[in-house]
Amino acid sequence: FFFQKKFSGFNASNAPKGPRLPGRPATPPSSSRSSTAASAAALVKATELAATAMEAAVQAAVERSSLQDEMVTLRREMESTQTEADVGTTARRLEVNYLRTELETVRSTLRQAQESVTAQTLDNATTVPIAQNPILPLMVAERPRTIAETLAFTAAPVIVTTAEYPFRIVHTNAAWSELCGWQSHEVLGSTCALLQGKATNLAHTAAMCESALKTGYAAAELINYKKDGTPFLNRIVLIPVVSQSAHGTRLTNTVGILDGTPLSGAIMMTSMDSQHYVHQPQRSLPMPPYPMHNPHGPALGNLGFDMLPSQAAPLSVTLDYMAYSSEPLILTDSIGRICSANKPWVDLCGYTCAEIEGRTCSILQGEETDQREVETLNSKIRKGERAEATVVNYKKGNRRFINNVTILPLQSPGSGGAPDASFFIARLKEVGA
Repeated sequence: FFFQKKFSGFNASNAPKGPRLPGRPATPPSSSRSSTAASAAALVKATELAATAMEAAVQAAVERSSLQDEMVTLRREMESTQTEADVGTTARRLEVNYLRTELETVRSTLRQAQESVTAQTLDNATTVPIAQNPILPLMVAERPRTIAETLAFTAAPVIVTTAEYPFRIVHTNAAWSELCGWQSHEVLGSTCALLQGKATNLAHTAAMCESALKTGYAAAELINYKKDGTPFLNRIVLIPVVSQSAHGTRLTNTVGILDGTPLSGAIMMTSMDSQHYVHQPQRSLPMPPYPMHNPHGPALGNLGFDMLPSQAAPLSVTLDYMAYSSEPLILTDSIGRICSANKPWVDLCGYTCAEIEGRTCSILQGEETDQREVETLNSKIRKGERAEATVVNYKKGNRRFINNVTILPLQSPGSGGAPDASFFIARLKEVGA
């Protein structure tokens, strides 16, 4: 639980397959003319392929008619010289030979079609953004994920944003920090524009955003930049994240799964961006303002800590609230493993999010921590109740402080609105040394 000292290991979580989320109206960025021209070229190739297949089908029909005429003629000739049994045997042989011929024709046509589709796909991969490529449905053949699933511990770089433009960042995992160089608490509330630079294809980025806004799904291959300015090839897939409540299913977030690959030396040099050089002053992070109104509930500015469990999508709202809040907040799963912490918590306790991911809050305990108070907290947590206590804790480096901690349970609804996971949000307040 929240203050336990031991916990079991974890495995990477992969979302099962299933139906995709229906589209929803939006006003996305427009695609480039080059993308439109490439899509038109792909349509022409598809039309030519269909015509070829039609010609093959007609030819097969003609051959079938010719073979049937030959069979009739041969049957008449055999009837005058052979018994009825012999005629039937020969006719069956002719029919088998015909079927074999027709099957080989179909196989040949299929091979030609597959070769043409393969060539077309390879050609499109160099001219059309992946977000507009016809193979996209195969790349993202996953059902929408729940917010609890997106917080599962995994070795893959993961970033979670809001579902609406400009896609504010609400969570990143340790693998994302290792790939991109940014710590989670540094980027909360910012946008993925912090990864863009001189060589980032903005048309492909716009197409990815357009697809995500329309369907929740998108994919792209981009040159992005780490915090120190190092460019890398980023293959990213976006999957919609939904929350269920008494009001139904709602798209609340978008999760991005990254696959980063180093660039070759020549491409690396041409992609270097002076804005990202580690020896240059770091550019300010894009921090879009938070909306003053929320159609699905109270705006973040009107929310209080104790209001979080009562929200329609409490876990999604909590992630957004953590990025917005000036109070030290930390989120754990049902057995006390740390999923996320915000910047005020990092500033207070001294640990980065990458250092504490998957560990428990026992990292704050020390020789003067009252274990009776800890057990009282754990008892209430096991019952799913609000818990509060004042205990002696320790910051990184064994620096002692008196901590007034308040813990709230958060239910993450599963299918049908039934809870499938519990999380806990804790607020820390330093009240003494």
